[in-house]
Order: sequence, then C-alpha cells, then structure tokens
Amino acid sequence: MGKELSGKERIDRILRGQEIDRPAVSAWRHFYDKENNKEDLVKSMLEYQAEYDWDFIKINSRASYHVEDWGVTLKFSDDPLTKPAAKSFPVKTKSDWSRIRPLDYRSGVLGEVLSAGNDILKSVNSRIYCVPTIFSPLLSI
Repeated sequence: MGKELSGKERIDRILRGQEIDRPAVSAWRHFYDKENNKEDLVKSMLEYQAEYDWDFIKINSRASYHVEDWGVTLKFSDDPLTKPAAKSFPVKTKSDWSRIRPLDYRSGVLGEVLSAGNDILKSVNSRIYCVPTIFSPLLSI
C-alpha cells in the first residue's frame, strides 16, 4: 500500500474489508468549560480534530443536553475537566411524570446541539466521518 490513506479512505477500506495502512484512530473528550454554547462547542471540536488529525470525529455534545430540556437544572464549571453537577430534577414524585411532555427537537438545548453537529459536518465538508453522541434522558448525569 504505497501512500498513507486519509481518515475517510481508511474507514471506507475497513468497512469494505480491504487492506489498510494502519489501524484507524480517534479519541474524544468533553470540553466542559466550552460546550455550553454552540459556537464554543463547534470551535473546540474542530480545534481538537485539527490538532490531532483523527481518522473520524466523535462529536461529543454538551454532556447534559439529554436532560436539560426536560427540566434538570445544573451547576456548570469553568474547569475543562469538571462535568456539570445536577442541582434539581423535574421528577421527584410519581405524579411528576404526568407533567413530562414531548419536546420539539429543533429548539432548546437539543436543538442547539443538533445545530452544532450540522456546523461541524459543514466545516469538515465530507473530508472525514463524524459520529454523534446520543444520550438517553433515562441515564443520570
């Protein structure tokens, strides 16, 4: 195999069961101090990719996006390695479940995270694969 493959070429070849030049590599992390708004999330993900040139991007969205729109309140940290701490939860008693309603995925924190993911995809312009993080609101933070 003469030339070094790009990350996308490497992943494509792996998926087709073809020979590759080296194993595909990626790593991901949260940037807790920068993921609480769309612009900083996009910038931190793209800078991380630019610094390490991973073979694919795992979009690590805001760590708490899956619970905030349902009413969980959090205390955010300015430390890049300290995740948000839950302050209160909307469901405290059995009857609280009846107040939970469907949400519009285009608005709120989820809408912001989806928009950030779209911006990341546009920025890499199909040069690399991106895999989003999908959390469940049934998991605790």
